Amino acid sequence: FLWKCLSYALHPDKVCSQGPPPGRRPSPRHASDAPFASNWSSAACGSRKFLLPGLTGNINGHWDYRKEWFFYGGGGASFAKGWDDYVGIELPLCYWERGFQIRLRESPLADTLAQSRRHCVVPAPAASRAAPRPSTSAAAAIMWDEFQQARKTPHTRSRDRRLRSPPRRRLLFFFWRAQPPKAKAIPLARPATRTIKSPAPMDGKPSLNGSATTYDQQSMNSPAQYGTRPRSRPAPPKRSINSPAPGQPCIHRTCLPYDAHKIKFGPRYSAEAAAGSLGRIQFQPTKALPRLDPVTHPGAVVPDLTPNYLCSSTALRNVVSTVGTPAHWKMIIVHRSPYDALRSSYKMFVQWGWVRSDNLTADVALQLGQLRECNATLYDDPTALGRAPDTEILRYFTRCWSDGVWKRFVTNSLHYVCLRAWLAAGFERSQFLLIKNERLRTMTAHELLSGVSRFTGLHYNERALQSRPEEFRAQCEAADSAANREAAARRNRGRNGSVAMINSHSAYTGNNAEQRSRLAKDALQEFERLAETYVELMDGLGLRQL
Repeated sequence: FLWKCLSYALHPDKVCSQGPPPGRRPSPRHASDAPFASNWSSAACGSRKFLLPGLTGNINGHWDYRKEWFFYGGGGASFAKGWDDYVGIELPLCYWERGFQIRLRESPLADTLAQSRRHCVVPAPAASRAAPRPSTSAAAAIMWDEFQQARKTPHTRSRDRRLRSPPRRRLLFFFWRAQPPKAKAIPLARPATRTIKSPAPMDGKPSLNGSATTYDQQSMNSPAQYGTRPRSRPAPPKRSINSPAPGQPCIHRTCLPYDAHKIKFGPRYSAEAAAGSLGRIQFQPTKALPRLDPVTHPGAVVPDLTPNYLCSSTALRNVVSTVGTPAHWKMIIVHRSPYDALRSSYKMFVQWGWVRSDNLTADVALQLGQLRECNATLYDDPTALGRAPDTEILRYFTRCWSDGVWKRFVTNSLHYVCLRAWLAAGFERSQFLLIKNERLRTMTAHELLSGVSRFTGLHYNERALQSRPEEFRAQCEAADSAANREAAARRNRGRNGSVAMINSHSAYTGNNAEQRSRLAKDALQEFERLAETYVELMDGLGLRQL
C-alpha cells in the first residue's frame, strides 16, 4: 500500500505539475500533469524532490517500476556481482514516463526486442571509474569479524545453502538522492562501468572490514599499456567473457539471453512469434537505475524498498563496508506487534506455497532454541540489551540474527535488535521514521503524504493531487480511514464495512493456514516474553513516529 501510494503521489509527473490555474478550484477539468521527462528538470520543476524508482524489464522488452532490489542482502546474491548488476543498463529518461511505458506495450514485439538488444549490447568502456571507497570504521571491522565467526557456528552454516529462497516482504525503505551533496562515490547517477567490483578480493580472502576490491578491465584493455610492451613488462591478465578486446562490444551482465523459439510470449504476440520473424537469441534486460546529472535534475530521489535489509546482518555489513553510513539516507520502518507480524508473515508464505513445515509452532520452537543457543545470557534476560554497548549489540546481531531471509520468522519480527545494530553502526536516530501498522490503516491520504514529505523532503503537491480526488483517494487513502468507512457505508447501504486497500494476509484461511499459524501455549508464552521486552526497549529509542 505504501509503495503504491508513494510511487503515484510522489512521481515527477505529479510533483512537477503546476496544478490548476490560480484562482481555479482543483478539479479533473483543470488537472495538468507533467508527463514528459523534459518537465522534470530544474528548469521546469525547480528544486522539488520527487521519487524516480528503478525499472525492471521482461522478455517482451517492456518496463515497469521495481520496488525491491535486494542488492545489499536479505536473501539476494547481487552484492557479490558488483555495482553494474545493481545499476543495470543505461536507459534514456523517457523510459520513466508512464506514457512511454504504455507505448512500448502497444508496439510490435520485434521493435521492443530490437530496443532491448541495442541497450544490452554496449561498447567496451572508454574510461574506468573509481570504486566506492570502503569504510574503515570500527563498526565495519566488528561487523566483518563477527560475521566470519558467526558463519562457523553449526546452525548458521547449515542454513547457508537455504538462503536462495524468495525473500520475505517486511518493512524497511531506503531513500537516497541520485547523487549525494558531497562527492562520495555511490553506484547511482553515473554511467555504468565495466569495472568488476567485488566485496571480497579476487583471491577469495576477505579483508578485515569487507572492503571492495577493484579489478580494472580498462587498464588491461589499454593499447598504450599492453599493445606494444617491452619484454621486461609482465604479460596482461587473460581476458574473460567480461573483458572484451578494445572496441569490441559486450553484453551487459544484467541482460539474460533466451531462446525466442522456446518462449511463450503470450496470446497478443503469439502470431508474431510463430511467423518466425524474430531472431532466435534475444536478451532480457532485467534492471535499470536512472543516471541523472544532479545539476540538471537536483530533485531526483531513488528509492529501494527492500524489506529484508533491516534484520539482515549481511545487508548492514555490506552497506557499512562500501558506502559507510550516508547522512542523506532516510529509512522508513512500518512496524506492527511482533505476534501479529509473526502470524501474518507465516500465512502469507503458506498462501504462496513456500512453507514446508507443518505449523508455525515447529518453526518458532526451533528458532527460539537457536537464539538461546547463540547467546543464553541475552536470551534469558532481554532487558540487558538496553544496557549493552554498541559493540556488544553489533556482535549479538551478527552472530544471532540471520540474513533476514523470509523463513526467519522470529528474528524478523523482533525489530529492536535490528534497529540498535543500525544505530550502533553509525546511522542517526533522525534518519529513521517509524510508522505503526495500526496507525497506517487509519490515516487519510493527506496525513500520510504530509508526514512522509516532512521527513524525506519529497514534495507533496497537494493542489495537483486534489484535482483528481477520486483517483487520489483510491491510491493513498488507508483502508480504515474515516473517509473510506463513510464511503463503504454509503456503498453498502448503511452496513459497516471498509474498502480493502491494504494487502493483508491475516485473513487468509486456505490450506489450513489459520490452524497452522496458531502457536502452542509454551511457544506462545516464550515468544511473548521476548516480544514484550523488545517492544518496550524499542519505544525507549525515541524514534520519530508518523
